[in-house]
Amino acid sequence: MDIKEEKKREEAFITEVWGIMKSNLNIKYGSNKFGFLYESLKTNEFNCQTSAFLVYNIAKQLGIEIQMILVPEHVLVKTENFYFETTYGLYTDKKNYLESKYRYYDILTEDQIQSITYENRGIAKYNLEDYKGAIEDYTRAIKLNPNRAGTYYNRGIAKYNLEDYKGAIEDNDKAIELNPSNAWTYNNRGNAKCGLGDYKEAIEDYTRAIELDPNERLFYSNRGNVKKRIGDMFGANEDFKKAEELPE
Repeated sequence: MDIKEEKKREEAFITEVWGIMKSNLNIKYGSNKFGFLYESLKTNEFNCQTSAFLVYNIAKQLGIEIQMILVPEHVLVKTENFYFETTYGLYTDKKNYLESKYRYYDILTEDQIQSITYENRGIAKYNLEDYKGAIEDYTRAIKLNPNRAGTYYNRGIAKYNLEDYKGAIEDNDKAIELNPSNAWTYNNRGNAKCGLGDYKEAIEDYTRAIELDPNERLFYSNRGNVKKRIGDMFGANEDFKKAEELPE
């Protein structure tokens, strides 16, 4: 197949996929709150990532060479001859398109793609309150990409909801090791420690969360509740007062 024919084939493929996403399935595009095909097929809604993975999976089945490129808050699809913007259904054959538009980007490996796929399906299952199923998918994602803090963070939340507080702490420990600047991870670990009755360490985690994000009222409320539980009424009232001063 010469280059001209190959470009025509890829153009037809992209157009067909866009038609599937936009009209053939009557999909309400761009408002998916959960991510990934699992929930998208239930709601008929797709977001940037789910669209990109749909394109990737179809291309793979058809034997079309394709790359997934992670850019800030977005995913691009690249064939041999085109860049495909899944958000807008646009494509371009401009050779330096990626470099001219994005300063930072990462070409995903097969394992990374599959890991994100499992993680997004886990998020969908979590939102359907299938916490056990979510944990299974997060675990699959971690096996494929063990260095992503967000996956441990998400699995920790699911474990907390199943009252597996020890497991939640372990996942938050790993998430903090990989990304020590996320205030919510400390807050979530504090919640799990509180579930085990380890109030002193829970307060330490809430305090660290506040240090990282002093404008989040929930952190003060959580710390205040624990202080109240151990009889520190003055400290509790100070935290509750601060929480009330901050916007919701």
